[in-house]
Amino acid sequence: MTERQKLSLNRPRKASQEEQTSSNPVYGKKVWVNATPKKQAKKPHPPKVAKQQPKKSVVKSKQAVKVKIPKPPTPPKKRLPLEEAISQITTFWPYLFPDGKLRPMKIGIQQDMWQEVKEKSLPIARKRLRACLGSIGHHADY
Repeated sequence: MTERQKLSLNRPRKASQEEQTSSNPVYGKKVWVNATPKKQAKKPHPPKVAKQQPKKSVVKSKQAVKVKIPKPPTPPKKRLPLEEAISQITTFWPYLFPDGKLRPMKIGIQQDMWQEVKEKSLPIARKRLRACLGSIGHHADY
């Protein structure tokens, strides 16, 4: 087997015509490249001297095992009955639900209704209006 050539960054110079006559070609200086840097040796730290305290015998008592008690599910929010909510809204807006039938409502109807309540000074509280619209919107029939 032939021996492998060592790799370097410098290429050998081409021998000129004068040097070709000599039997030994002249090459440049070889520079070796290490892929991984050398690790520096760490200086040893002097060991810490701990103060010795008198040893006490510690008796560990058996700890009670904590059992997580699952929380009961939160009950659903109490809402107005559907008929009551429809009747309160139809007193002020009779064409919203004709004959008590549910129809799709506009997005943002609550703000529009409240604005109309302010303009016409209708006797309905904002909380009552929200409760009525919420019970209608969350009902299974809607």
